[in-house]
Amino acid sequence: MNFNKLESQKNFTSALISALSLLPETPTREEVGERAKQLAAAFGYDGPLETVIEDALIAVDSRMGAGVSLVDVEADHDDEWVYKRENITWTYSDAYEQYLKKNRCTPR
Repeated sequence: MNFNKLESQKNFTSALISALSLLPETPTREEVGERAKQLAAAFGYDGPLETVIEDALIAVDSRMGAGVSLVDVEADHDDEWVYKRENITWTYSDAYEQYLKKNRCTPR
């Protein structure tokens, strides 16, 4: 893919992500695909849509609304949760630990 086509694809992907960000709900894969087809027709984009759709889905999946509260001060909380760690799946911290070990990084 030459530079102009790659730049065109990047610009089209950005336009699609911008359009999707205006939706009130997170769109499904089918909705993203349909929006991509509509936008491609409107802008005359003739590049590959599958890559654009995948990139848009990643962007949509990774966004988080502002003002999300993780703690409800009125809710019942288990103050002893940290001592029950063996029952908790630590997906991200375990993956990060494995990364550090694999790359022989040491904590500071």
